[in-house]
Amino acid sequence: MAKTVVPSDGAAETFEHAFNRAVLQSERLRLSVVILMLLAIMLRWLFVWLFMPGVLAGQLGGALNLAALGILGLVALVYELAVLGRVFLALRRDWPIPRVLRFVNALVEISVPSLAVIVGPEVTSPAYALDMPPVWGYFLFLILATLRLDFWLCLFTGVIAGLEYAALAVYYLGQPQTGPIDPLLVAPIQHGTRVLLLFLCGLLAGIVSLQIRHQFMRTLRSVEEQNRIVGMFGQHVSPAVVQRLLSQDVELGGEVRHVCVMFLDIEGFTTFSESRRPEEVVVYLNALFSVMIDSVNRHHGIVNKFLGDGFMAAFGAPISDASDCKNAVAASIEMLEQVAVMSAGGEIAPTRIRIGLHAGEAVTGNVGSPARKEYTIIGDVVNLASRLEQLNKQFGSRLMVSETVVRRLGGLPEHATPHGAIQVKGREQPVEVYALA
Repeated sequence: MAKTVVPSDGAAETFEHAFNRAVLQSERLRLSVVILMLLAIMLRWLFVWLFMPGVLAGQLGGALNLAALGILGLVALVYELAVLGRVFLALRRDWPIPRVLRFVNALVEISVPSLAVIVGPEVTSPAYALDMPPVWGYFLFLILATLRLDFWLCLFTGVIAGLEYAALAVYYLGQPQTGPIDPLLVAPIQHGTRVLLLFLCGLLAGIVSLQIRHQFMRTLRSVEEQNRIVGMFGQHVSPAVVQRLLSQDVELGGEVRHVCVMFLDIEGFTTFSESRRPEEVVVYLNALFSVMIDSVNRHHGIVNKFLGDGFMAAFGAPISDASDCKNAVAASIEMLEQVAVMSAGGEIAPTRIRIGLHAGEAVTGNVGSPARKEYTIIGDVVNLASRLEQLNKQFGSRLMVSETVVRRLGGLPEHATPHGAIQVKGREQPVEVYALA
């Protein structure tokens, strides 16, 4: 009976913040590539101008075109550097970049090839301007648009590229053509196909961008889930259990599970603490708890709650290996032995602990408010485990378990003492109990 996990506002805000940073990082990469591309083009033209001026004049029509293209390239480079600086600042200070500015940036960038066609080559016939290298700049910007991680920005870029190219085609094909010219170059279908291709490239770039965006989101959600599990259980369970939580599809929102619950209490703690300074009590508890918690962790349990001079632990939640009762009993016996050794060795003041174990179904999951949640275990199994711990006082035992635990052990352990059916406070039916220590 698992319940759906509804992320809190804080969790949603954290995810949104992480995703926005991922978008900015992707935009930073895209801008870096654009800047490198512009630098490469400008260096190529500079090389040709310095070492092959005749080729450049034949291609571009003279120094006037080179100067115009150089100025355009320099302006574009400065603009892209300024935008990149804005992205770096946004990343450093966690500033969002308004979406409208991203559309403005897309409009400016995709217009660079159009401006290059206008100010660049002087050709023998106007239609040849539509077949010069700057036209292919549209496709370079469309390919890089996928890194914007925004479908509508990519589609917008493709539509603007198509419209601008269509406007250039109408203008240049409307001019008188001079000299011999390839008939295909002035055929409307040729340029109409290019316009359609630019539209489709924008659409395809948007689809690819969506796929990259979804991959980013899956990765971020995976990291968020890992951080949530580690944050919830990392200080309460062993590293091995944390790794199992991360590797399994575990429902943490609320579910019914079969668990073995342990209640542990330090005998005579009130009297002990009355005669000692608070800092001595803390040192004592830390020394004692560190050993006992390690035992719980080693046997695949979690310490769910600290109860002043004791704690509640669970075996079987949030994951189970079908040996929960065996693990709980093994951890209990180990703790009893360790406390006895520490007491005898003078590591701690003489100490006795009492433990109660009961197994059954319980509701496990997050309880609390959006501001503060805690993984908890609720059910009659918890109440009875607490009562069994208290029964140790009545029988002078140290480890009391229910019949359910004994059945799951596969038989009565050696040195177990049956106490028969006991009427437990708060329950109508008697409970068969056994002292294991």
